[in-house]
Order: sequence, then C-alpha cells, then structure tokens
Amino acid sequence: MPVFKIDDLDIHFPFEPYDVQKDLMSKVVECLRMRQNGLLESPTGTGKTLSLLCASIAWQRKQKSFVNTLKHNMRQETGDKNAHVSAAFSIPKIIYSSRTHSQLSQAIQELKRSHYKDSRAIVLGSRDLMCVHEEVSRLESSQAKIMACHIRVHAHTCGYYNAINSKKEDPLIREMAVMDIEDLVKKGKTHRFCPFYMSREFVQDAEVVFMPYNYLLDPKLRSSHGIDLKNCVIILDEGHNIAQICEESVSFEIKSSTIAHCIQELTKAMNEFSETTNELGNSAVTKDISLGMLINLKKSFLELETELDAIQTTSEGILLPGQQLLQIIFQHGFPPMSLIRTVDELDKISTFLSGSNFETLGCDKFSSVLRVLASQSMFREPAKFAESYKVFVQYEETKRAKSDIRSYDSRSNKSAKVFNFWCFNPAVGLETMMLNGPRCVLLASGTLSPMSFLAKELQVPFLVQHTNPHIIKDNQLFASVVTCGPENVRLSSSYQNRTDKNYMRSLGDLIRLVCSVVPKGVLVFFPSYSVMDLCKREWEQTGMWGMMEQTKKLMMEPRGKDAFKKTMDDYYSAVKTSTGACLMAVCRGKVSEGLDFTDDNGRAVIITGIPYSPAKDPHVLAKQQYLNNKQSNGDRDCISGSSWYQLEATRALNQAIGRIIRHAHDYGAILICDERCASKGFQINLSAWVQQRIKNSSNFDNTLRELGEFFGSSVQKERAELSKSLLMKGRKSLKAKKSSVDQSVIRQVLADTTTEQELEDLYADEKCTVEYSSGRNPTQTQGQSQSRETVKANIKQIADLGDLSNAPTLAKVANFNSSVPVYPKSFAAFSKSPASSKTPMENQKKKIKLASRNFSYGGGTVSKAIPETPGAYSTLSASGTDFNDFKEFWNWVKIAIPHGHGAFVKSLRIFKSDRNTSKLASKIMEVFPRELLDKCFAGLSLGVVNRSELTIIKDTILNQSTH
Repeated sequence: MPVFKIDDLDIHFPFEPYDVQKDLMSKVVECLRMRQNGLLESPTGTGKTLSLLCASIAWQRKQKSFVNTLKHNMRQETGDKNAHVSAAFSIPKIIYSSRTHSQLSQAIQELKRSHYKDSRAIVLGSRDLMCVHEEVSRLESSQAKIMACHIRVHAHTCGYYNAINSKKEDPLIREMAVMDIEDLVKKGKTHRFCPFYMSREFVQDAEVVFMPYNYLLDPKLRSSHGIDLKNCVIILDEGHNIAQICEESVSFEIKSSTIAHCIQELTKAMNEFSETTNELGNSAVTKDISLGMLINLKKSFLELETELDAIQTTSEGILLPGQQLLQIIFQHGFPPMSLIRTVDELDKISTFLSGSNFETLGCDKFSSVLRVLASQSMFREPAKFAESYKVFVQYEETKRAKSDIRSYDSRSNKSAKVFNFWCFNPAVGLETMMLNGPRCVLLASGTLSPMSFLAKELQVPFLVQHTNPHIIKDNQLFASVVTCGPENVRLSSSYQNRTDKNYMRSLGDLIRLVCSVVPKGVLVFFPSYSVMDLCKREWEQTGMWGMMEQTKKLMMEPRGKDAFKKTMDDYYSAVKTSTGACLMAVCRGKVSEGLDFTDDNGRAVIITGIPYSPAKDPHVLAKQQYLNNKQSNGDRDCISGSSWYQLEATRALNQAIGRIIRHAHDYGAILICDERCASKGFQINLSAWVQQRIKNSSNFDNTLRELGEFFGSSVQKERAELSKSLLMKGRKSLKAKKSSVDQSVIRQVLADTTTEQELEDLYADEKCTVEYSSGRNPTQTQGQSQSRETVKANIKQIADLGDLSNAPTLAKVANFNSSVPVYPKSFAAFSKSPASSKTPMENQKKKIKLASRNFSYGGGTVSKAIPETPGAYSTLSASGTDFNDFKEFWNWVKIAIPHGHGAFVKSLRIFKSDRNTSKLASKIMEVFPRELLDKCFAGLSLGVVNRSELTIIKDTILNQSTH
C-alpha cells in the first residue's frame, strides 16, 4: 500500500491519497500531537472517514511503539521487570462516534479494507441489534427487551449471558480484529454467547471503539459499558448535527403520569419490603434499601406532584423560564446536594422490584432526569445552567388508568401535564463529555459551515479548523436551481403554494421527465413526510403516478425501520435493471442521513423544496426566542433566530444533496426545484462545492436538454475508462472462466466505447494471453493464435451486442460512422408529457417541419427525416396519422431510448397490447432506419421477453411499415 509521510509518521493508505486527503490527515495528526480540538470539513466523496481512521490509527501505533520502547528502557535500567511508565505516556484509545449504526457500519467497512484492519476494534450497540436470545429478541418494543433481559440476567437464567466469562478469552471468538455488529451477532449465535455483554468485555482491550453519539454523551451508558474518556481521542464523524444532539442529550420531560408511576412503584416496594420482613425477617431483605428510604422518597414525590399540579397551562401550551421550574424541583423534594444519592436509591429500587417482575417505568425515567440535573455543569455554573433551559408546559394525553396506577384526573380535578425541559445551549450537553478529560475532540463532516458560529455555540476551543474543496471536476456535476417546471409553472414548495394542483402536476411531470433522461438511480427528497404523501395522493388521482412508473420503478421511504431495510434492498436491486429506480424520501430522514448511493445507486438528486422546520412548532419558536434574547443581551457572536432557522434548513438540504458524488470518479446531477433557492442569500449557505457549480434556470426545456447532454457525455466517458481499464489488465476474454469481470459487462462496454478499428488496435497492442489474438501478433501460445478474420468476427459479435443507453451509441450500434447525433437537437421537443402539452395546431392540417439528417452507412448514405421542433406534436396531413397516436409514439421513443434494451422491449410490449401498431410503424421507420431496428432486435439478449414474442413484435413493426 502507498505510504504518506508526515514528518516521521508513516500513514499507510489503500491507494495513493489525493491532495485533499493528505491535507486532512495532516490536520488530524496536528490535533493528536498538539492535544488540540479540530473542526474538519470535507465534502462527501473525498474519503473523509478513511483519512480520519488511517491518520489516527497510524499515530496511535507510533505512540504505542514509543511507550513500549520507553518501558523496555526503564526495565533495563531499573532491573524491574514490572516497571511501569507514567500514566502521562499511556496509549490513547480512539473512540469513533457517529449518529446512526448504518454510518458506523460504513466506517468499519472502511477500516476493514485498510492497512489497519488488524486493529483491535469493537462496536457498541443496543439490545435491539445484538440480542440473540430466542424469546427476548422476538419482543416488539425496546423497553420490553430491556426488561426481559434484566430479569434473566438478574436471575442467571440466560445461557448466552452466563457463557460470557468462559468464552471471552476463546481465540475462536477473538480471531477477528475488527468486529462490527453483524460479526458479533453471527459469532454469538455460533458459539452461544451474548453479543451485547461480550462487546462490553472487549471495550477494555480495544484500540478503536465505535459507538453512536448517545453512548458517548450519556454518562449512564458510558458507565455501564466501562468507557473511560480520559486521554481518549474522540472522533465525531457526521458532526453537522452535533449541536442539536448535545441539546437533546440534556433535554428531558417530566410527566404527571411519570410521578404517579414513581409513587405507585414506591408503594409497591414498601409492601414487598414489609411482606418479606414479616415472613423471613430482616436478614432476608437486601441491605441496599430501607423502609425509611422508601418513605422519604414517596414523601418527596408527593410534594413535587402537588407543586407541579398547581401550575396552569392552556390548550396551546405555555413557555416558562427554566429557572422557575428548576427551583420548584430543588425546593420541593429534590435539593441539589441530594441528587446523586437519590439517583442511586432509585436505581436500587428498580433492581429490587425487577426480582418480582415488576416494571419500574417511573423510577427509571425520573432517575434519568436527576442524572442530568446532577451534572457537573449545573454545580459549576448553576445560573448559566438554568438560563440554558426553557420549559414548555402542555396537557398530557392521558390513557385510561390501569388498576395499579393512580388516576390523577379523579383526584382534586387536576389535569395531567407534560413539562418539557428543552435545553438550547449545546455546550451543556458537550461539557458532560469534555469534563472527563479526553485528549482531543475531532469534529468532522461535509457540512460544518459556518464554523465560527458552531465553535461559539459549543463553547469549546477548536484551535485547528480546516475546510477541504471537493476532488471532482466541473464536468462531473450538473447542478441547477430550476425555478419553473413543465408548462412554465412556477416551482415553490412554500406552505401557501405546495397544495396548488398546477404546481403538483408540474412537479410530477418534471420528476417523470428527469427520470426518463437520467440513467439508473434517482433520489427525490421532499421537505417532510406530509408533503410527500400529499403529492403522491394527487399524482395517483390524476394518473401522473402511472406515467411516472413507466420511466422507473417508484419507491417511497417508509417510516418504520423494519420496512425500511426491505425498501432499500428492493431499490438497490431495481437500480440494476435497465430502467432503474426512483426513491422518494424526506430530508432529515434515514435516506438523507448516512446512506451511501455510490455510482448508479444515485445518479441524480431532486430537491422538491426547502426542508424548513414547522414554523409554528413550539420548540422552534422557543429556540428562536432564546437566540434573539442572547443577541439583544449583547452576544455579538450569536446569530439571530431567523438566521438559525434558515441555516438548519440549508444543512438538512446539504445532507440530502451529499448522497451523490461519493468518490473521485463518480458523477451526477443536482436539481433544486424551488424558486426560493435561486437567491444569493440562500445559495451562500450551500456546500462550497455546490455553490461553485450551481446555476439558475427558468427554462425547463433547456435544463432537460442540458441534462441529457451531461449524462450522454458522462456515460460515454465512464465506459471508455472502464473499457481501457479492462483491456489494459488483460481481461478481454469473453469466457467467464477466464475473466473476473462478467462477460456481458465486457461486451457491452467494448461495444459502447470503441470502433472496430480501435478494438483491433487494442487487441494487437496487448501482449497478454487472451482468448482472441490478432494476426499482428502471431507469436502467441500454441492453440490460441487465430486469423485476422476470426478476430474481426469476434469484434463484430461484440459490436452487435451494444445497448441503447444514450444517443451517440445508437449510431455505433448500427455501424454509423458519423459525428451527427441520432437524437434531434431539440431534445426537449420530445420530452413533454402528452397529457400536458399544448397543441396549438391540433385541429389544423399542416405538415411539420422535418430536418434532413445524413448518416454514412455501409459505404452509402441514408437520409432520414427527423422531427426537429415542438411541431412534431402536430398532425401529418400527408399520412393522415392520428395526432394522439403520434404523441403516444414520441412518448414511447422518449421512454425507450435512454434506458437501453430492457425499456426498449418493455415499451414494445406495452405498445403491442395497448395500441394498434399499424398506424405507428411507419413513424418508427422515419426515425430509425430499418437496418438500425434490425440491429436493435438482433442485439437483445432478452431476459424481458421470449424469442418467439420478440419475433412477433419485430415482424409486426417491420412488416407493417412496408404497407
């Protein structure tokens, strides 16, 4: 593997790193050596994750070598074989954290393909993902799994858990250095141990630990998993949401029902305690709790309940200062100095009641609340801590009280409430981690800007800040803000306009037409689920959905996590078909965060609107009020509430955009279909690599034409590079057993990218032993030398198998040698929807204008008339062709050609069953020479229809065209 040197540090990289990767790794090493925190921004597709891991692990190994040398020297000098170096020279553990398990899984895969795949690495996950117990794993809710697990572990009735100690040193279990969740679960099932608890055992010896953000920020989870942050290197990847996540980590709610549950659970514990004492004596009762402790806690909850019941609210809810509510908690039952002790007592009560299979929802939830209030930041700066909170009080949606739960509605006629304690200062959440003494924190993402505001908001000194450009060239990205759709309809997903039927029809038509031009996978992002559902209902009612399905298979992002995996598997499979697939999703959803749509999986992203948070949402209004107050109080570095609102929406949009262009050779298109995004004020917050390349367009026909040209040139270039790569590696064999590349892929690539002469030259130049050899190289292995005629025949066979994936390829499939494209110059003329196209000449008998195109074919010249303008939608008086049939034909041409053989045949089948082809056959022949159609049909290897059905279709069109 190539080695990149930074001073005396060697960093092994899977390939020769790009300049942006070298720059990023240099900044990582600077942070590690100088113990400085860093903000590192690098666009998606620039190898950010791989650079972070390789640089940090290389430095870690260098540090380990230094410490081991130091130990060796000390032991030699002192003669003490057990001599230890100072803790200051300990080897830092690397903690790599991201928001979701799918993001962590991708990072682990990057590590597995690197030089550092032998690092001892482990990933931490939830019981939902890691439980292998036959009964517990089948439970539906996470809470039920946790409860069932606790009961079995406490009673030692889980065989998987009981096997941990005996199997944690088993070499068969530890043989894999890098273990992700799937690896652990597979080994857990095979060797019958609990992956969830085994991962905790592996944390201590691990060099790299992967974990979600909540495991890192939650003190209880850190403690239960044995995670010590002291001197650790913490990498927060995909950190664009870190401010919001830190706020959420220290936000909490107190419900009237939660307090009622606490009182009920304490009463239950008191009864259990008394019964056990009376029957078996004091010695039979756990020493962890006492009757006096239970009585005092119940008294505290009753006192707090009375105070909270006295607070009035409205049906819309009210917003109160955090200080007012915190004061009530501290003065009525839970003083600050007793919080840590109370947390410990509530945990002991939960353990005591779990032995009776009693679910402690109240004590567990309230214990989590007190953990936040007992944080060091509250004791260090209590006034600042209180100012960071706003409390939104609303009525609780109560369920019918169970027999064992107190009914707060029936008592004193008080309504149940929810007290939402919202923290708007992310520094409070991050401080709980920073106070544990990590060596440094690296915050990395593709969308961190503006960095100055983020650093100020987190209140952490980020002395190292770095922003990378993208590694792609301008011709790899098509980016446009489309302000008008088909029929020149204004595009805006504003609240006032999103329900307009003309807007929804134009948006659907735009998606349909873009899908007809873009190959393989297309992603469409909506601002929210409600907007996506609204558009789908409208399109289904008007028939637009059916028309869209003719271009690509349509799918929608589901809300449930179980259905999500199936949807994604179906999408990836559909992308591989000739027509491809279109996945509709939402900004801030699972698709937009952390999933990788490399190459054909994501050739275009369509943004249908700006993903603003609901403007009337109480949380959004409270955050804006909090920021405005800070600004008015003289905080110059703080942005206004409205600026924050805009920035949050743009960051979500940038994340959705970043699903495409995932490596240096990738290419794709970005279409932002909202006129509000055309302003400079909006575009200044777009990712820099998009800002530099995006342009505004008010003419959709021009945009569609340019989009077609972009993909035509991109596909040709990609295939040419692949063709060259395959040939240079000696993979020219058309026999699968002689090639590691699928023979059909080679055939298609060669046919689409090379002429006969080029193929002959390439074969002649190759010195490797292949199935076909050129007459120019007679000195080949005996039995493999063949004549030039055989070579030509083989080349001809390859050329006959070319597909119809883009316009220039059509000429080559038919052996045309012309630089004139087969498509009309005015491609948009044939891209309009028949249902929505305006036809001013529909009732007139007027010949359309035809452009004569000459193609060199077989040594002669073939002249064909090809429609040139939107007049192609008018009638043909000479032939008497029905106007609707002619429109339908052009719709067929538009669908068939960009997507290759599968769509070609599928469209013919639809035509055969739904239309009388006799009227259209002659029109087909006006665009496609008979020889070209012969080639098209001959080249189809046909998994779509059987040979006999294909013959019928072919004969129908070709024969009828002669009548």
